[in-house]
Amino acid sequence: MVRLLVVAGLLWGVLMGSARGQESDCKQALVAAEMMVCQDPELLSQERAITHLYQRILERGDAAIRAEQESWLAERKRCCDISCVKSLQNYRLQALQSRFGVMMEYGTAAGQEWQDPVTGIVFVWVPGGTFQMGCGSWSGECRDDETPAHTVRVDGFWLGKYEVSQGEWKRLMGKNPSRYALGENYPVDNVSWLDVQQFIEKNELINNVRYRLPSSAEWEYACRSGGKEELYAGGEDLATLAWYRSNSGRHPHPVGQKRPNGLGLHDMSGNGWEWVEDAYSNDFYATPQAILPNPVNRDVGSGLRVFRGGSWGSEARNLRCTAIHSDWPNDRPRGNGSFRLVREVAVQGPR
Repeated sequence: MVRLLVVAGLLWGVLMGSARGQESDCKQALVAAEMMVCQDPELLSQERAITHLYQRILERGDAAIRAEQESWLAERKRCCDISCVKSLQNYRLQALQSRFGVMMEYGTAAGQEWQDPVTGIVFVWVPGGTFQMGCGSWSGECRDDETPAHTVRVDGFWLGKYEVSQGEWKRLMGKNPSRYALGENYPVDNVSWLDVQQFIEKNELINNVRYRLPSSAEWEYACRSGGKEELYAGGEDLATLAWYRSNSGRHPHPVGQKRPNGLGLHDMSGNGWEWVEDAYSNDFYATPQAILPNPVNRDVGSGLRVFRGGSWGSEARNLRCTAIHSDWPNDRPRGNGSFRLVREVAVQGPR
C-alpha cells in the first residue's frame, strides 16, 4: 500500500511538473510575442493606435469601453504565440475604429434614433457586446437548431426601430405586394428574401445610405435588449409586447403599437416574421463559425434562409427570441414575410 502511494505521488509530481512546464513555456512564448510587438514597426503602430482610440472614446463618455478594453487585454494575455496576438490586435483596432467613427458622426447612446431622409426609415443604435446566443434554461422549450448556447460577440449597429412598412416599401418599389394591404403603417408582408435584396439594391441607386439585413446573431442580440435573458422581445408579458394568435384577430397591425423592448425596438416578437441574412443549417450553432465575432452562416447548402420573431398568426412559443425558422429564399410567406434593416456605417479612423 505504501509503495502504491509512493508511485502515485511520483506520477502526480511528474504531471504537475509537466503542467508547470507547459505554463512556463506559454509565459515565455508570450513574453517573446510581446517583444516582437515592440520590435515590429507595424504592430507597434497598431498598439499605439489602439491606445489612442481607446482614450478618445473614453473621453467622449463611453464608460462601457473601459470594461471591454480590460477584457480584451486579459484575452490577449492568454495568447501563447505572435499569431494570436496579431489576430486579437487586428480585431480590436477595427472594432475601435468603427466605434469611434460612429461616435464622431452619430453618437453612441443605446436607443439613440436616426431617420433616413430619403426612405423615412427610423433606426435605433444597438451598442455592441458579448452574449450567450441560443436557447438556455431560461428560455423554456429548446429546439435542436437553437442549441448549444454559445458565446457570441457583435459590434454595435443601427437597426430599424420597426419592421419596414407598406408605405416605405411602396415609396421605393412603386407598388405594395402585401396580402394584407391595410395601410401605410402596417408591416409590409408577402415578400421573399430575394425581394428584400431587390429593395436593398434599389435603395443604393438613389441613396448614399446603405442597408442590409441583420445577421441572425445581431437580430437575437437586439431582440433580447442587448443579449439579456429575455424570453420575448422586452420580457415575458406577451400581451403587452406582441401581436400573435391569441390577440391579433388573425391579421397584422400597424407597427409600433405594442410596448418596445429595452432598446426601444418594436414588434421583434410577433406582427410579422422577419427575414435575416443567414442561411439555415440545423447544426450551425455547433460549428466553429458560430463562435466567431459577428457570425453569419453563409453555407447555403440547404438552400434555405432564416426568418425569426413569429407573426400575428403564430403561437407564443414561436415568438421566443431564440426561436429559429426557415424558408426558401424565393418563397413569399402568405401574409407573414416581413423584415427590418440594418443601416451600414463606414469604418472611420481618428480625426
